[in-house]
Amino acid sequence: MSFDPKSLERLQELGRKLPQPLPIAKKKKAPKQNTLHPVETEENPKELFRELMNISQDGTVPPHLMNRLKEIEAKKSLQQHSNTSAPVGTRKQAKHGALLVDSNKDIENNLYRDFQQLLLEDEEEI
Repeated sequence: MSFDPKSLERLQELGRKLPQPLPIAKKKKAPKQNTLHPVETEENPKELFRELMNISQDGTVPPHLMNRLKEIEAKKSLQQHSNTSAPVGTRKQAKHGALLVDSNKDIENNLYRDFQQLLLEDEEEI
């Protein structure tokens, strides 16, 4: 495609008036620090539960967060059990300790079952 001299001159003049590309910034911004929500970092089961209830609008908790809460509670109960374990004395004491741990697990499972039941009842009402 060819242009007559007048058109070519006009195009070159317009080319000089076109905006130039912005200069590339020489300073790089510092990478944004990854701040995690307390739900992702909390290690105390009671505080984690409190945070879960604070962020939940309707009382529902996603399964992955519920699993995290259960894992943290299990870790904490194992730590407490290992910290409070006494030297083995008589058979009765060992059996009593085992029964105590089993009853704590039963109570914990009952609490989770009751909590899940409440959530299901709330879903049915909606």
